[in-house]
Amino acid sequence: MSMVADPGQKDGVLHGIKVRSVGEPVLDEPGVEEITDAYRSEGHRPYVIPLGASDALGSLGYIDAVGEIAGQVEKVGVIPDRIVFACGSGGTLSGIVAGCLVHGLNCRVTAISVAFPAQWFDEKVDEVFPVLREKYIPELPDPRGRFEVIDSYIGEGYGKASPELIDFIRETASLEALLLDPTYTGKALFGLMKEIENGSIDKNEKVLFIHTGGVFGLFPYRERFLEKVEQ
Repeated sequence: MSMVADPGQKDGVLHGIKVRSVGEPVLDEPGVEEITDAYRSEGHRPYVIPLGASDALGSLGYIDAVGEIAGQVEKVGVIPDRIVFACGSGGTLSGIVAGCLVHGLNCRVTAISVAFPAQWFDEKVDEVFPVLREKYIPELPDPRGRFEVIDSYIGEGYGKASPELIDFIRETASLEALLLDPTYTGKALFGLMKEIENGSIDKNEKVLFIHTGGVFGLFPYRERFLEKVEQ
């Protein structure tokens, strides 16, 4: 469900913001334009943040993050063969691919999709990179052939977790003290494990898994995590 802040509301909690539910996620530009045009007609100045903040501006953070990673791996002398992470709306993917190109980190980039088919992310990267070149990094190289998206672990859909995934998250927390969430990092690390098991990713590769957060996504699933504990 998408939510749009209504700047006309004056008596909201804390920031005085009224949240307007618009039903299904607004992914299409005409839908976004219709909402923002309505606010502009009332004299407001809406700023549109796309799904997941997955645009050129939103990708800059992970370009800098890869710069930090490049410096750290050079310092310890262990260069990863592959970077793996959860991919929800394409901003993290665009930023990491661009970051590897900018900072000279020559490794494979593998995104585990938690929402959309692989082609959707190919199109998102193609959409973001020209804007990155236009506004921020004029000499940014072509991203084609520098990444892959695996869409085999979406399951029943975004935010939906299978019993096997719940068990995997519970086991990872118990054995490694690592908290994953069922929507993002859980599916991504689960996918990485399966790819290694089936031989698609060599078990001898040096893999850097980026934990992109999402721990608060555990709370809506607390009853499912408690099922076996209470038995």
